[in-house]
Amino acid sequence: MNAAAAHPSPRRWRRFAFNAVVLLLAASAMFWLRRHEPSYMERFAPIVVRGAPGEVVQARGLRIEIPADSALATGRTLVTPGITGSAPPDEQPSSGLWLSVPVRIEVTLDSDRFKAFLRDRAGREYAPAPKSPAEPGRPFDHGGEGGRMFESNIAGQSLAPGFPASGRLYFEVPADRLEGLHARFHLGAVMTPNDSLVDIDLGIDRHRAVALREAATPKLRTFVTQGGVL
Repeated sequence: MNAAAAHPSPRRWRRFAFNAVVLLLAASAMFWLRRHEPSYMERFAPIVVRGAPGEVVQARGLRIEIPADSALATGRTLVTPGITGSAPPDEQPSSGLWLSVPVRIEVTLDSDRFKAFLRDRAGREYAPAPKSPAEPGRPFDHGGEGGRMFESNIAGQSLAPGFPASGRLYFEVPADRLEGLHARFHLGAVMTPNDSLVDIDLGIDRHRAVALREAATPKLRTFVTQGGVL
């Protein structure tokens, strides 16, 4: 064995060291990328668009406003239209409260239905009461009250571009869960990857939650007769 083979030259040592450093850097880069790679949930999570009452919140295919000049309302029993105009209204008592939320909503791309729900600070979600099948303007004659009936509930209503809907949504929530509620909206029955999810903080702090509980009416109607105000 000659001396050159027994004692590698400094040039060969430098090449070996360079290659080792490159391999270490590549391994480090791969490790960093794997650690910081978005998870499945992160890659396909909805795109959350946040807003507050009084703001027109624009999302993909959807425009929503919770008017600041229309108050939230609470009640202990939800009163909805009866089967016929002369039938007594249906009543749904709650062990908590019914919360009425005003909303203006419009689709901007394609006709679709919208889905809404409330979310509290603990992540619990509350669906709205379904809209009555009663036709708008149906005659109403019960308990000495007569006229034509118009419902304010727009839950699950089908929407078309250029035809915004205004009304209210009615949610049953525990009385101690009002504080920190957010209203959330999206198009379609279920969300698909990277759909827009509108999230509006209702602005209910501790003092307002107390006021809403104290202001709860015995009965909260989802409809009015002609000449009333929604």
